[in-house]
Amino acid sequence: MGQNATYAITDLIPVTPGGHFVSSFGTNSLCFYNASGQFISGSKDYSSSARTPVSVPEGAWFVQFQVTPVNRLEALMVTEGDAEQTGYIPFGGSSNALPGQGKKVLWLGDSITHSGFYIPFVLKETGLTTLANYGVPGLGIRTMSDPLTAETIASADLISVFGGTNDYGGNRPLGTLADCRVDYDEASGKSFYYDVFYVLNTYIPPVSG
Repeated sequence: MGQNATYAITDLIPVTPGGHFVSSFGTNSLCFYNASGQFISGSKDYSSSARTPVSVPEGAWFVQFQVTPVNRLEALMVTEGDAEQTGYIPFGGSSNALPGQGKKVLWLGDSITHSGFYIPFVLKETGLTTLANYGVPGLGIRTMSDPLTAETIASADLISVFGGTNDYGGNRPLGTLADCRVDYDEASGKSFYYDVFYVLNTYIPPVSG
């Protein structure tokens, strides 16, 4: 979320393509984004849309509000559907925040993650926020952690690893659990078990002693 003395910009709020949502007040500017967080469309014509159903364009998985004045931010409520809002429902539920509310996730994976098709469903049910998507089509497990640095790891609350399809398709040898060690010699043979260990060891180094 961005904010200054004049206005605030919300994080991306999950919505359902082709559905509706209702907000507790209108917004000076409203933008829609696709599953990958890329801008689709926006308008300044929603200032009078308080408690009025707003249609979600096909392909739009997120909405973002400009909130003016800033003190209205705490009162902003966005709910799915076309029913008029009553009372106040905190984002994520009727009484409690979702378990991932306020936490950021890094996505590692292949084309499935790169496309981002499943990510909006995860964000919607957990309250997580995407920090970065490092999914690369055709990627095997072994190189999925290559984009990570000490800084990116420290900035994330969660790192998701979704892979294995290309390893299977490329006939990567499974190996054994005994391969999951720092001193594994790859010259003795490739191993999927070691590849998984290698990725996990990138951001969860073993405890010595």
